[in-house]
Amino acid sequence: MRLFPHEILIKNLKQEIPVDAKRQYLTQEQAYDRLKAWTGQDFGLNVKKWEEWFRKDGKLSMKKQ
Repeated sequence: MRLFPHEILIKNLKQEIPVDAKRQYLTQEQAYDRLKAWTGQDFGLNVKKWEEWFRKDGKLSMKKQ
C-alpha cells in the first residue's frame, strides 16, 4: 500500500516507522517540523489533532523553505 506524504509524516509522529526504513523514517521532531512547514498549522506532537485537521481541511502546500 502506497502512502501519501502526510500519512508518512503522521506515522513518523506516532513512531510507527522503524529506523531501518531509511527512505521513510524521520524522528518525531523532524516529522512535526515538516508537517508544520507544509501545512502552516501547529498542533505540536498531538497526533489526533493532526489527523483531525487532515480529515477536515488538510492540504499540503509543499512550499520550499
